[in-house]
Amino acid sequence: MKVVGHRSTGTNGDVTLLLLPERVNTWSTGMEILFPDFEAAPTVVDLATGRDAELLRVIEVLRTGN
Repeated sequence: MKVVGHRSTGTNGDVTLLLLPERVNTWSTGMEILFPDFEAAPTVVDLATGRDAELLRVIEVLRTGN
């Protein structure tokens, strides 16, 4: 499987509860960075005109392999 898109950071869905003294609870989330195999990110012009840069990049990769 290959990934087309742009690098992202965010939670990976893992939530951890840390119990501290004095009955203090702290929650944290796991972080993960996704590095795509093929970069594609919309520009301001793409967003304003409704052009789907990521979909067009997928089509290019399927046609050419690059």
